[in-house]
Amino acid sequence: MTCGGSSFTRRVAALLLAFWFGVLCGIPLAFAQEVKPLVVPWTEAPPLMGRDDEGNPEGFSIDLARALAEILGRELEFKFYNSIPEVVAAQNQGEAQLLSGVATGPALEPNNLVSDPVARVQIRLGVPVENMAHFSGDQLEASRIAVVPPTLGSDPALLPGATLVPFTTPESALLSVLNGANDAIAYPVSALFSMMRAARLDGRLGFVGGPILDSTRHVILHKSQADLLPEINAAIADLEANGKLEDLRIRYLMNIPEPVPEVLTVGIHRVPPFVDLTEDGEPTGFGVEVLQDLADLAGLQLTFKQITDAEFGRGPRAGAFDLVPMMASNEDRATRMDFTFSTHRVPFSIFTLKTTEAAPETLADLRGLTVAVEKGKNTAQLAEDFGGLTLVYVEGKDGTMNALLSGEAQALLSPTDAFWTHVTERGTAEQFKASAEPFWVTESGPALRLGLGEVRERLNAVIPGYLISNDYLDRQTRWFGTPEFWTEARLRMLVGAISAFVLILMGFAIWQKVQRSRSREREERLLAHSRQLEVLVDELERSNRELDSFADIASHDLKEPLRAITWQVRSLQDATEQGAEGAGEVARIGALCAQMEETISALLSSSQHRGKGKDRGNIHMDALLEEIRGDLAELKQATGGRLLIETPLPKVFASRAKIKVVFQNLIANGFIHNNSAKPVVRVGYLTADSADPSGLIHVFYVRDNGVGVAPEDYMRIFQPGVRGTKVPDKVLPGATGSGLGLSFVKEIVESYGQLITLDSTPGQGTTFYFSLPNPMSSEGEAGEQTATVDVS
Repeated sequence: MTCGGSSFTRRVAALLLAFWFGVLCGIPLAFAQEVKPLVVPWTEAPPLMGRDDEGNPEGFSIDLARALAEILGRELEFKFYNSIPEVVAAQNQGEAQLLSGVATGPALEPNNLVSDPVARVQIRLGVPVENMAHFSGDQLEASRIAVVPPTLGSDPALLPGATLVPFTTPESALLSVLNGANDAIAYPVSALFSMMRAARLDGRLGFVGGPILDSTRHVILHKSQADLLPEINAAIADLEANGKLEDLRIRYLMNIPEPVPEVLTVGIHRVPPFVDLTEDGEPTGFGVEVLQDLADLAGLQLTFKQITDAEFGRGPRAGAFDLVPMMASNEDRATRMDFTFSTHRVPFSIFTLKTTEAAPETLADLRGLTVAVEKGKNTAQLAEDFGGLTLVYVEGKDGTMNALLSGEAQALLSPTDAFWTHVTERGTAEQFKASAEPFWVTESGPALRLGLGEVRERLNAVIPGYLISNDYLDRQTRWFGTPEFWTEARLRMLVGAISAFVLILMGFAIWQKVQRSRSREREERLLAHSRQLEVLVDELERSNRELDSFADIASHDLKEPLRAITWQVRSLQDATEQGAEGAGEVARIGALCAQMEETISALLSSSQHRGKGKDRGNIHMDALLEEIRGDLAELKQATGGRLLIETPLPKVFASRAKIKVVFQNLIANGFIHNNSAKPVVRVGYLTADSADPSGLIHVFYVRDNGVGVAPEDYMRIFQPGVRGTKVPDKVLPGATGSGLGLSFVKEIVESYGQLITLDSTPGQGTTFYFSLPNPMSSEGEAGEQTATVDVS
């Protein structure tokens, strides 16, 4: 017992020693309190929050939270919510603790702390550019303003006299302004600009009047994490100092774009022969002259300003200069600036010294060599994207030239014409050689700062015609000379082609000699089979005659059985008049036969007149819905569903077949994806007198009481091959779907320059809203009736 007690005492002493050693040395113990991740709420509200291509959260708010967490050494947990109000509620209740890059307001003040500013936020009234001239931002009486509560622009005090129309998402609010349902939208300028630029519609919306609110964005921290606020402010200062915060603002377009000036400032950076300066300091060069021609055609005024190589690399930006005459586009630059259509193709070549034996033709040939590239230029990104190369980063054309001459590099990458012009000016051209063919050719054109979408569209309108003009040809000839046809590469190709032709002739001669020796044998075999060939020829002629009459045979033989079936059905109807059993099915068979005959006739007519008819026309939507009702009769019977037309429908000017695809897909989906005992699909058209909570007018809607669409599927549901995660409990035979129907619907609607959106509550149903081109006539109006029409 003494020995056992001594052993126990030693074990206890060892454990106590280990405990105090861990405390003194700062070693975390197993029972230490676990530091929980900070919960970050997010929803679909670009550019602050959204999804990347793989469905993961991204945006200014998301990436700023990640940058702060990296500095603080904290883990994050991202939690999705269905709407902005739900995000605000979660932050106020402490369910979430960190909301980055948002504006402060009464909705967030009670239970949260606010960091130092991270960006500006400005609320202005956005209106379609065609309405800017006659819309006054100071007189808002009788104006309908779209807002998204509880964001800053939704405060009625900011918009005295206006009628505020609330929306749950900024996309639906913007759609209501573009389709004329509302006069303007009050929402943060940077967010509106980001949405419009993503859709290449930034030239369609302009801002009127001064800011109705000018504030700042912050990091919102729940009071339960108050001890983190000083560390967060310190981290924000670090991100501001090292430029990472500015990079995030530029990437996600958080900087407020400056308005279009009356005179555009053009940055001039010497890159002969594209951009240069005369002895008097006047701008010249191919790119400058092309831009001046385009500005004259587009009615734009220009002034020129000399910029540094570093400024050119950063690109046009507010407060510096508005555009540059010519710049090659790439993925990185496209996030920081805007580009017009291409005005010139720029080749890139590999340069080496003539004294070296190396003659690389592709980037793969450069492996094992040291390669000089200009820092921040296209050549650097091309080499980095290719990978596996040893790079030396230098400044300017002098840097690449000197790196090669000094032996610091064994090859360099550069735009072909620009480098030859530079070394010719320096008197060193005889020391260099270029790859026989460019290793890369890129499109180049004027590059503009963000916020000049209207200017971009005015230039794009004149570029195509200018590129085929004599003026453009004269500019090319002046700066690049008449292209040399017989280049070294083409001469090598000619020699190779002649050699190949000679080899072919020699082979043909040998083949002919062999064939002559076998000719008699072939003739004997041919004579032996002559009778068989005659039989085959007769059979072929008979087959040709049968093919010639195929159309008549097909027309007759396909229609006759249908007519016979119709007659038999009529006989069956006469026989069953005394009793109801089977009468409905027989009638349906007759209707289907008539439909099949009509389809075959339409196909034959289309075959005979392919390409001669007009695609669009006025469509009576009531008649089209009746037709769709008949086509879906079996589906409605299988599901027990009803189809209701709730409002009079206007005419639509479009392709009847395409519009039928739109409505039939949406209606069929409402019946198929439905758990209700009585599926109901409602179709209607919203007018100014409608009371729909969406606030939209002049749009069609198709509303069902089905399973609904999950919030995470809103952006995916229209992609080809994608089906929602909400599925019905029962699956109808033959109605599993391919995931293509909604993609067809979206493609057809957008092909007419219209938009489609949806509103859904999982488990309660989905409403699709979309606009279609209507004839401008009294017949096209929805009318005054409000009765529901049951066409089930």
